[in-house]
Formats: sequence, C-alpha cells, structure tokens
Amino acid sequence: MLSPHHFGRLDLAVTSPKLKVHPSEAVRIWKDELGVSERDLRGALDTDQRTLSRWMTGDTIPQRDARLRLATLMQLYERLAETFDETAVIREWLDTPSRYLGRMKPVDAIRAGCFTQAEAALEAFRSGGFL
Repeated sequence: MLSPHHFGRLDLAVTSPKLKVHPSEAVRIWKDELGVSERDLRGALDTDQRTLSRWMTGDTIPQRDARLRLATLMQLYERLAETFDETAVIREWLDTPSRYLGRMKPVDAIRAGCFTQAEAALEAFRSGGFL
C-alpha cells in the first residue's frame, strides 16, 4: 500500500518539467542564441564554472536539482519562443527592465533563480499588462 509520502513523490514527478534536449544543447541555447552570460547561467543553475563547462562539453550531465532547474529554464525558453518571433526580440525582453519585476530585468530574476517571477512577467507581457 502506498503512503501519502509516495503520493507526494508521484505528484512531484508528474508536475516537474522534463528536460527534452541534451543539457549541452539547453546551455548552448541560453548562452549562444539568447546571449545569457555564463555568470547568469551559473547563478540560475546554482553551479560553478567548471561544472557548467563540463555540461557544455557533454562530459557530465546535471544531477536531479540542476537538471530540474535546466528543464524549467527550457520551459521558459519555449514560452519565450511562442511569444516572440525573433531571437533578437527575446534577447531584448530579457535585458529590458520590467515594471512587473519592480524594474528588474528578467535575466536578473533568472540569474537569481526566480524562474516563476520571470515566467509571470512574461505572462503579464503576453496579456498586455506591464508593457
């Protein structure tokens, strides 16, 4: 018989985003396509330079918590790509202070690991608020 503890883990597995691309590809997208600095990525992923480099080369893959953060970043990337037609516009949105975020740039929220706030700012933008 399953305990409530088991249901909690099952629920987490169902609601947690899955990483759909290789970690090196996910890092490349954020770094090269979107122009997010390695410093910002290290902050967002709560990792150091050596580990990030190893993910980029494919020498290692992120473990559970870091993989979840990377999957969440990729989920945000998908929403950004749905919202904006061009990568240059995504870059501009990431680097523009947001009234929704109290004049913080979305990339700063991402660096701080505040993915939910960045996602909410994007949703506010999509709905026409906080332009």
